[in-house]
Amino acid sequence: MHNDIKTTDAPPGYLHPVVRAPVHHVIKCWPPFFDEVGYGRKTFELRRDDRDYQVGDSVELREWCPVAKDYTQCWIWFRISYVLRAKDAEPFGLLQPDACVLGIKLPANHTWPPGCSNATVSATEGRQ
Repeated sequence: MHNDIKTTDAPPGYLHPVVRAPVHHVIKCWPPFFDEVGYGRKTFELRRDDRDYQVGDSVELREWCPVAKDYTQCWIWFRISYVLRAKDAEPFGLLQPDACVLGIKLPANHTWPPGCSNATVSATEGRQ
């Protein structure tokens, strides 16, 4: 069975991979990195490639407090705009075999810092 479909808007002979429906992922993030995403300075996520991340998937990035060993009430929602897998970066030796880099696209109405109900639990600088 062939996993590609031919599209009418593509050049003759060009095949696009079959794309699955978008998936919602919930992943944890430690405070220093979490805030950098929130402020828009960190536009990527380096992750273990264990969830079949795809462009267009949504992600709920949840802040994890290593001191409390629990989630805070802070989260960031974004869409995946790009996926770089280890197999694609292999010629350059950039990623471990089980890693990927996700491009982050924050929503247009994203604001920071958030009004988290338990922000005092957060070890992140700038929120009290």
